[in-house]
Amino acid sequence: MKTNITQLLAILAIAFLINVSTFASKTNASVMKVTSDMVASGNVLNFDGYDDFIDVGNAPSVQLSQGTIEAWIKTGDAGSSYRGIVVKQWAYGLFLRDNELIGFGWDGNGEIPTDVILNDDAWHHVAMSFNFDVEYGSKIYIDGVLVKTFTYYLNNQDSNLGIACGNVNGTSSYQNFNGLIDEVRVWNTVRTASEIQATMNSELVGNESGLVTYYNFNQGVAGGNNTAITTATDLATNNNGLLNNFAKTGSTSNFVVGKTLTLPVNDALNFDGVNDYGVINSSFGNPNTLTIEFWFKTSTTTYSALFGQSGGVPTAVQDSWVPTILILANGKIQAELWANGIGYITSPLSYNDNQWHHIAFVGAGNNQILYIDGVLIGSRAGAIDNSWWSNTTIGAGYSDSDRGASGDDWYYFNGAMDDVRIWNTARSITEIQNNLGAELVGNETGLLAYYKTNEGSGTTLVDNKTGGTNSGTLTNSPTWIPVERMATLAATTSASSITAATATSGGNVIYNGGVTVTARGVCWSTSPNPTITDSKTSDGIGTGTFSSSITGLTASTTYYVRAYATNSKGTN
Repeated sequence: MKTNITQLLAILAIAFLINVSTFASKTNASVMKVTSDMVASGNVLNFDGYDDFIDVGNAPSVQLSQGTIEAWIKTGDAGSSYRGIVVKQWAYGLFLRDNELIGFGWDGNGEIPTDVILNDDAWHHVAMSFNFDVEYGSKIYIDGVLVKTFTYYLNNQDSNLGIACGNVNGTSSYQNFNGLIDEVRVWNTVRTASEIQATMNSELVGNESGLVTYYNFNQGVAGGNNTAITTATDLATNNNGLLNNFAKTGSTSNFVVGKTLTLPVNDALNFDGVNDYGVINSSFGNPNTLTIEFWFKTSTTTYSALFGQSGGVPTAVQDSWVPTILILANGKIQAELWANGIGYITSPLSYNDNQWHHIAFVGAGNNQILYIDGVLIGSRAGAIDNSWWSNTTIGAGYSDSDRGASGDDWYYFNGAMDDVRIWNTARSITEIQNNLGAELVGNETGLLAYYKTNEGSGTTLVDNKTGGTNSGTLTNSPTWIPVERMATLAATTSASSITAATATSGGNVIYNGGVTVTARGVCWSTSPNPTITDSKTSDGIGTGTFSSSITGLTASTTYYVRAYATNSKGTN
């Protein structure tokens, strides 16, 4: 799979204890970093051009009069005549006709040519946004570039949605695609050029707003025996597509190794701990429901603020302030929103290990919650009051001796920060875990401001929210450093079908860390925190869910089991 993600998650291995017929759960989280300059790849589907296709069905969610269809394709010759890519006959579709990309409208349009031939045996991203009966409201894009604008019409919604064919429901001159297809997406929104460009090189989570169908084809073993797989997994709405006529063995008509893409290096802001910082002259509407998220990395042993709220301008003596997120001299994190009195959450662990960590601090009503690396750290009660707040600082904050500082003063962070997000919603742990490794589009519901910190130079801290008006100023020349990407998140499946000697488990590799996951499975031991040097299974490659058969167990013995995933940078 392609990815273009600001930060990718650490593997979070959920360990399960098995004792013949019962088990309990423990959690063990670890972080693995990989370099920022890397490639991403995963499984794709090879279609034979004869009779391979996917029948998605005709669920109400795909009966669209406006929306967007997208896919990555690669072919040296898709075949003569019409070769379907993503097609719902009589409604909407993209084809190659004699290798030229065309759209199709079935009531007044007919074929919509682009005059672009795509038979160069290279990967290309194709997309069509459509909006019924809106004059010039529909567009076709190739590799993110607009190539055609037109007025779109449809006839009816009677046919099923198909991938790699022109007509699922019957015979027609629309023939089957010959080549590779990946990352098929159907949206119920008319996506703009910037929205398409922002996510075309990225894996999606599956819960993006407007996404109604999403196939990344990261299933099975590339080129292996995949005859047991009968459907393509829909990661958006569980609208799994039926695989028709695939051999599912060998290098054609099967899941095969996919595309490779060199990813751009993203930057993080690096603060010197002396006097540099970013300031945003905004309180974002003074919301009392708030989520603050960012990544940070530091080895500091000095008390300092990463994110601050103040009533006055930075560097001046303050009458009202909260050092919202601090790192103490011992590396522990301290977080606080004002609740008519001083009170804060302090992490039990230290995070000054010079590794990337993710913070999400949530406040709503009478409750404040701190998450680090997607794990709940602690909470505290107290009615939140942000009415006094007027300015925001990143990389600095004002503090006092009541909060562990040496006195009333500004405290500057020595370390790196990246991907700062401010929301007016209380983000759930699921929302935090699902999105902390993904770059945002910028139009997400509840997003107040979004700072990718990818400027690379200058004095402006750009607000990357769509239409964002809260850009800030970088003071005293903080620098930029390349971002190290975090590796894949894997969740272990609870053990089941437990007998005296066997059990079933598995996992879900959600992100590949930017490089190919070359091995995955579960490992187990009678000692906590098993590794791949203990007993283990091997259950394919790439991202996605997998099932593991555990054997050789001894009755009345407690075992610890957890998922693992391996890429070129290591195993977690």
